[in-house]
Amino acid sequence: MHHKKILIISAMAEEMLPITKYLSYEKMLKAGDIVEHGSYVFAVSSIGKVAAAMTLTKVLEQYNIDAIINIGLAGSLSPHLEFGDVVVVKHTIEHDGLIEGDNEAQKRLYPLFELLTVEHPELKSGILVTGDQFVASGSTREMLQSKGGQLVDMEWAALAKVADHYQKPLISLKIISDNADEEAWENFFKNLHAGERVVKHLPFILEFIVNN
Repeated sequence: MHHKKILIISAMAEEMLPITKYLSYEKMLKAGDIVEHGSYVFAVSSIGKVAAAMTLTKVLEQYNIDAIINIGLAGSLSPHLEFGDVVVVKHTIEHDGLIEGDNEAQKRLYPLFELLTVEHPELKSGILVTGDQFVASGSTREMLQSKGGQLVDMEWAALAKVADHYQKPLISLKIISDNADEEAWENFFKNLHAGERVVKHLPFILEFIVNN
């Protein structure tokens, strides 16, 4: 019987810590770490699209991964997404590149996406824009809103591109840490450990992946 191997990847150790604790791995990871723990592989890529793409490629070359879960912080571009909200990424736009729309890797977990938003109605969903810039200005925020973005990060589009190349299904849960405005840095650091809000949703996600 094939036991599925699930990758959980974040950009920062602080985002990953609540997840590894929940899955009974007690050591604090650091940027660049890739650790196998039973049915899971944990990876901390560091910030930005290049680091995310390089780390995911390394993991997928080294391990036979069945599915990828990305967990991390994001800035809100929408009045409907508030600090601490957990958001399932619905669609993807790379605001400083060429990626727009969902690829086959993302579409493979659409059934999970749909079930999650039904079974866990407190979860939000949104269109995520990705770029190699920490957004902390009203003008940039307005520009990203004009592209249709509802939240913003610095890794997801790159992860989706690599996963699609390797034909691995993936899903992303983002926790709103700031409003991508002039107070973004301050609020980001205040909410650095907000990843713990994802933990209560993990059993449902992991069970779905294992059984499908």
